[in-house]
Amino acid sequence: MRPILAALRDDSTAAAARLFTDLAVEYLAATTDRGQPVSTPRTAAELAPRFDEPFPAQGRPLADIAARIAREVIPDSNRLCHPRYIGHQVSAPLPAAIWSEPLIAALNQSVAVWEMSPVATLIEERVVAWMRELAGYGPGSGGTLTSGGTEATFTALLAARAAVFPEAWGLGMHAAREGGPARPAIVCGEHAHYAIARAAGEMGIGVGNVETVPSRDWRMDHAQ
Repeated sequence: MRPILAALRDDSTAAAARLFTDLAVEYLAATTDRGQPVSTPRTAAELAPRFDEPFPAQGRPLADIAARIAREVIPDSNRLCHPRYIGHQVSAPLPAAIWSEPLIAALNQSVAVWEMSPVATLIEERVVAWMRELAGYGPGSGGTLTSGGTEATFTALLAARAAVFPEAWGLGMHAAREGGPARPAIVCGEHAHYAIARAAGEMGIGVGNVETVPSRDWRMDHAQ
């Protein structure tokens, strides 16, 4: 265990952290250069050979890892802070959020249960309360933070399913439908994200039971 503990101590120093924070600082500075491309001109076939290697039998010094990231990863990654990047799916990260990520990873709190995150759980509840106030919901409302829009959509549809088919979680959709609505359906606009159809399939409602409403001026046309 001694070599492992010694390696962990070496990787826990400020010098080790700077290997990666320096890369992030350099990336943020370089990615705002209009003279650089927003994304790589190389194809997947051109990039794949860089990482076509066997499973590593032992660890490598962090300095070697950081050097390889600088050489083989960053140059061909998307530059989200580039002036010509239009925010496709993900937005440019805020620097303050970048610097908080190492601390979040170090604390590694799990907000699934309170005893695994006694402070983070309370922070999540306060952030959700702020969101409730901004949306105009009353004090009896609630919510939870998710990792992104797809999971948020899935969570919201699960809540809707629980309201209409409360037995679905324990008995499944087939049994839950007995005595309930004859046919479950999800109604959404024709331009709705495909995460809705995926959620319908995963929840047992069925992709074929997603009813899309035609739009007019990019809004659902209820008259149709």
